[in-house]
Amino acid sequence: MYISNIEIKNFRGIQSLSLNLNSDINIFIGENNSGKTAIMDAIKYTLETTSFIKIEEEDFYNSENQFLIKLKFENLTDTEKSILLEYLTYEENGDINFYLTLFADKKNRNRMNYIRKEIRAGFDANISLDLDVRERIYSTYLKPLRDAEEELSSGRYSRLSHILNNFLKDDSKSTLNEDIKKFNNTIEESQKSEKYLEIIRSHLENLIFEKEENLTSKVSLSQGREEILYKGLLEKLNLEFSSMDKQGLGYQNALYIAAELLLLNQEEDISSFLIIEEPEAHLHPQLQMKFLSYIMKMLNSEFKNKIQIFITTHSPNIASKVNPGKIILSTHKNNKIEMYSLRKEETKLNEEDYIYLQKFLDITKSNMFFAKGILMVEGPSEEILIPSIAKAIGYNLEDYGVAIVNVNGVGFSRFSDIFIRSNEDSEKIKIPISVVTDLDLHRYFCDEDSNLTSVRAKKKHDGTYKTYDLKEYRAEREKSEGNVKNFISAYRSLEIDIFHSSLKDEFLKIVEDFDYSSHDTMKESYKNIKNKTDIAYFLSKQLESKIDACLKCKECDISALNSCMLSGLPKYITEAIKYSCRKDLNEE
Repeated sequence: MYISNIEIKNFRGIQSLSLNLNSDINIFIGENNSGKTAIMDAIKYTLETTSFIKIEEEDFYNSENQFLIKLKFENLTDTEKSILLEYLTYEENGDINFYLTLFADKKNRNRMNYIRKEIRAGFDANISLDLDVRERIYSTYLKPLRDAEEELSSGRYSRLSHILNNFLKDDSKSTLNEDIKKFNNTIEESQKSEKYLEIIRSHLENLIFEKEENLTSKVSLSQGREEILYKGLLEKLNLEFSSMDKQGLGYQNALYIAAELLLLNQEEDISSFLIIEEPEAHLHPQLQMKFLSYIMKMLNSEFKNKIQIFITTHSPNIASKVNPGKIILSTHKNNKIEMYSLRKEETKLNEEDYIYLQKFLDITKSNMFFAKGILMVEGPSEEILIPSIAKAIGYNLEDYGVAIVNVNGVGFSRFSDIFIRSNEDSEKIKIPISVVTDLDLHRYFCDEDSNLTSVRAKKKHDGTYKTYDLKEYRAEREKSEGNVKNFISAYRSLEIDIFHSSLKDEFLKIVEDFDYSSHDTMKESYKNIKNKTDIAYFLSKQLESKIDACLKCKECDISALNSCMLSGLPKYITEAIKYSCRKDLNEE
């Protein structure tokens, strides 16, 4: 079985949320303070991953007096159904599911404030759940700020002793008990020649009323309390590398994760759940990739259909390696936390698009999942120049958390459509996405004054060519959907738009023999430009030098410079920048 849906009301920063989950692995990605840890704790609290969980005042949303977390489990095996028989819900469509609901309420008794929590089963949470059944639903949790060396060290209630105690079977304890008996026999034999027992007996005879021949004493390991002794011995154990050289934090964390995975090897009748926060902690990027590859290998081999995994991460390495359909995007906009599954059923992408993304979503492009806003561009020229244009008009992209994604072509939809919901009635993802692209005229027609009137261009769906009125063509290209807006160059390409902007003089300094007497000559001149990235780099440096000079000049007004630049630079780029920097998609 697996958790197919989680419903949350008034927990931490989440006022209301219903989220569908993947049956195997769920990778929660998003900016800081977007609810990733909250949803991990919601699952952890309801499964009672740790032996003692204390609900705090801070766990309630906005000073509410009650919160609710409800987990829906689907795809139960016959064995799981038999174990959970009296707690099952029989749905109207014939499915048999299992529900767990955690309630927490603020209470007051005799002027004492306290928090009452209760975990119940059933769709309506009307069935009390026995403790032994709850303990059969096994889960393990790896916290984000972990001291791996400390966790694997000996000590009372050590994590290692807990792991081993859960992993080792009853026959191991029986074997230990037999070893204790053998050890006691050995001690008893050796004590026959020891004088201290005779001294003890002599003192004993003077402390009791009668002498008894059978009243003797001996030294031995405790018997009859094997469980306590067994636990004490486990708490004396360390787990460390056998090498004499002390290993670094990265390898210590890898060893700790490996030890935690022991718990998943137990032959249980009910599926297990693994919760890992920020597995990248102390791990080299290549080790992060290896970690995820191993997790996916486990899910496709010995743990197939036996374990469900939940991971939070800030690592673009992990984001680029995982199937995008396994990602759950977490956002925090307008003081509201929302989460969106990116699996195939819930986005505009098809199966081929997901395969394409998994092949070409590298570490740089995967930054789009962590951004507050996204600028998608055709190539390196826009990638180089747009950050400088943004600074020039007063929008530092880093300050706004905006990522630039270079798709290396015009296949924007394979990247942007993962952010568009398949159900038009669904709430759109609140991440503004600007698609910056060229007009791309295959062939054009002009009037007597050399003004463009119509274009011949390739149709998007079947690849045939059609002649469009210029306004019609532009309107077709600029169609937007959901949170994704298209911004099209006014002229043929970025370079031609730059020529018609306030950067014309700088452009002509680096582009020699550029004939701009007509559309045809500009087209030929554009074809002859070999160093487009060099042009973009040169122009970006020119822009930044103007900004730096203004900042150094006490008499200069940087806001006036921003306004001047805004009016003179290509409008489609400045509008795209402003949209991607919006904090509210509804603002104008």
